[in-house]
Amino acid sequence: MRVAAIDLGTFSAILLVAELKRGRLIPLHEERSTVNLEYGTGSTLSSSGLRRAARTLRRFQRKLDDFQIDRGMIVATAAIRHASNRSNAVKLLNQVCDLPFKVLGTKSEAEYSARGALIGLPNTTPSSLVVDIGGGSSEFIL
Repeated sequence: MRVAAIDLGTFSAILLVAELKRGRLIPLHEERSTVNLEYGTGSTLSSSGLRRAARTLRRFQRKLDDFQIDRGMIVATAAIRHASNRSNAVKLLNQVCDLPFKVLGTKSEAEYSARGALIGLPNTTPSSLVVDIGGGSSEFIL
């Protein structure tokens, strides 16, 4: 099974395409792009930032078409979560990529960050500390 994830953050978008074999993910393609989802007036995402994000998602969609994935998702974090024009931003960005689009809450973002950081590391304990420093937010996860 081929899967894909796009992490749409405040300053960058990251694409991962992987194959799921025997319960393990084997990366096939990774790509990063600067989107700089800047705020315009107040907490409104700027149209220029949204255009950059849309261009990136279109490019990622072409790559996904090449890989013929079975499942995938776009997850958006702080910039979109806090934007006053969040619903319009999600609608626009969801039109340019075929993957389901989910805006993560702070708790979900922290949980996924911790899982991703700790996977495959030896000697982790239930009291391991993970610090995720992002462009629009930072999480300390214990």
